[in-house]
Amino acid sequence: MTDYGCRPGQLDSCIMEDVEAYLELHIEQGKVLEDHGTSIGVVSGIAGLVRYMVEIRGESGHAGATPMKARKDPVPVMCRWIDRVTELASQRESCVATVGSIAAYPGARNVICERVVFSLDLRSIYEEDLREIVDRMERYGAELSSLCGVEISLRPDLALPPCRCHEPLREDIKHICRSEGYSFMELMSGAGHDCMNFKDVCPAAMIFVPSRGGLSHRREEFTSREDCARGARVLLGLLLEAAGVSDLID
Repeated sequence: MTDYGCRPGQLDSCIMEDVEAYLELHIEQGKVLEDHGTSIGVVSGIAGLVRYMVEIRGESGHAGATPMKARKDPVPVMCRWIDRVTELASQRESCVATVGSIAAYPGARNVICERVVFSLDLRSIYEEDLREIVDRMERYGAELSSLCGVEISLRPDLALPPCRCHEPLREDIKHICRSEGYSFMELMSGAGHDCMNFKDVCPAAMIFVPSRGGLSHRREEFTSREDCARGARVLLGLLLEAAGVSDLID
């Protein structure tokens, strides 16, 4: 940063203290709005996130010569671990668990794995969900270790707290939708957004518009011009209300 001409020692001087509110219009990146036939999403909050790398160590051996009862195979243990964390997340509203990366070692077809390493991405609007699920999975890991003769470890990679959107701003969004005749619903954002970085700076709120097929971060991502216009009109209404103008300007 210094080589580029920046002055990191003066970072504190960049803190914004006079921001009235943070408002963000975004595509949903999912298909909740589309499935409900709804035009506008009033974001109740942005999910908190914890990420872990999970490692299960067992014992390598020949795939044909090692009896099933004599194995310390980490792969079946991993399957049980993933099944349990998926079940725990499914039992909670607005909570999701994802294992998106799995690596097995040594990775040969005729060799029982020595160890597996996989990721866990856990998100919820409720911070207590994140703590409780991680605690329960650590206890479950200890049970599996004792039962199956393996070692299970969790290494934290990232932790971001949930962000609740400002309730008065959410009510303003609903009021504007009613005035404009737009259908709307409240929903959480499972994806992270810039909005969450402003939660301790000023009131913050988000408006979602539908994503066709729920597709995002790929070239098929699409939101219609009409949906974009409705979202922009709601955002305009929020700005005008903040400025003390009661009616929308065409």
